[in-house]
Amino acid sequence: MKQQRLAQQFLDTVMDLARQGVTEISLFLASPASLSLRLGTVYDKRNLPRLTVNQFEQADPKKFPWAVVMPVAGMVEPKLEQR
Repeated sequence: MKQQRLAQQFLDTVMDLARQGVTEISLFLASPASLSLRLGTVYDKRNLPRLTVNQFEQADPKKFPWAVVMPVAGMVEPKLEQR
């Protein structure tokens, strides 16, 4: 139930940002895998801004050495970005 509320809050916030003209979001998320997956399932790839999910690596000096650009906003396939 808590994850469902968080997912709805996330979606509402992203929709508000989209209405304000935001076209790209960089997501830095520290959460259990189950919440990450839930957030991914509520993200509407047709109507919401481009989304880049950054991977945190504690042992890497860069801390966020790579990211996945999600297949949204006209992108058919996800894209891996090395930092």
